[in-house]
Amino acid sequence: MKAGVLFAPRDIRYVEVSTPVPAAGELLIKTACAGICSSDLPRAMDERGAYHYPLVMGHEVSGIIESIGSGVQGRKVGERVTVFPLIPCGKCKFCQEGRVNLCSDYGYIGSRKDGGFAEYFTCPSQNALNLPDSVGLDSGAMAEPAAVALHGARRAGIKKGDKVVVLGAGTIGLFAMQWAKYFGANATLIDRNSDKLEIGKKLGADKIIQTQKDKPLEESLANMVRTFDIVLECTGSDEAQCAGITLLVRGGTLVFLGNPHTDLVVQKSLLSTVIRGELALLGSWNSTIEADWREVVSAMAEARIDCASLITRREKLSNISEVFKSMASRSFPNIKVLFELE
Repeated sequence: MKAGVLFAPRDIRYVEVSTPVPAAGELLIKTACAGICSSDLPRAMDERGAYHYPLVMGHEVSGIIESIGSGVQGRKVGERVTVFPLIPCGKCKFCQEGRVNLCSDYGYIGSRKDGGFAEYFTCPSQNALNLPDSVGLDSGAMAEPAAVALHGARRAGIKKGDKVVVLGAGTIGLFAMQWAKYFGANATLIDRNSDKLEIGKKLGADKIIQTQKDKPLEESLANMVRTFDIVLECTGSDEAQCAGITLLVRGGTLVFLGNPHTDLVVQKSLLSTVIRGELALLGSWNSTIEADWREVVSAMAEARIDCASLITRREKLSNISEVFKSMASRSFPNIKVLFELE
């Protein structure tokens, strides 16, 4: 089969490799669509960004069951599926509690084991969720970021009537905004990119705000200090993380969803705001298959969330090297780049 293989930092090649064979309890999936996550860029382009080499990345994946390993019950060849990439140990305290996203001894498709930037890949049978006929395979490949955003929205405890602001209109931010609306909140979306904000507006944002690159974020948002019940921080920038604190009303909640870019230094006055306002600063990591992914698939089937509008570029897997180079150089704007193999 053909696969996009990462041999070393910045060395991705579309080459012939052996087709994997499903072990006991596993499925062989024929890849249909595979999205590029923002975490894939440093994994591919940074020194020692990957756990090992060679590696086939790709953890935002949909496909069709091609063959079934021994011991698997209740699955059929030809089923259309989306694949939960986290492979929990199943034994630790958190796994026993159903909080598999906090497992410390996990495997992960596309980073710790080969993933979906290939014609075929394997996964545990329980990690494959069937897609309803009404859900396209392209949308199915978006289940992972949609579930990550849902997990963060649930961490925030969003309820009807809340005033929510989402910082960052990337894939996670646009899904987070949609979930905020789904839970009945008034949602404001903030970003520096007008094209992304326009997509957010079409997806239902009550208000969009474009900030300026040459102006400090805190200054741009000064007229919104202590305005929001909940902040969903989806950029990972220290500037946005600090600004998010200033936007909260007393008793408000800030959820960090974005992977941090740099150290976060919190000024004394800002920390005092956290203490005196009894603000809740929460982390949100990954998602769970039972609580999050099943809800995502259901929401897709009922058209409660829009996945397709977030796909801004579709590519052939054979172009993987050029695509990663152009994304790393930021030579084209994007929200979600999707490889289509079908």
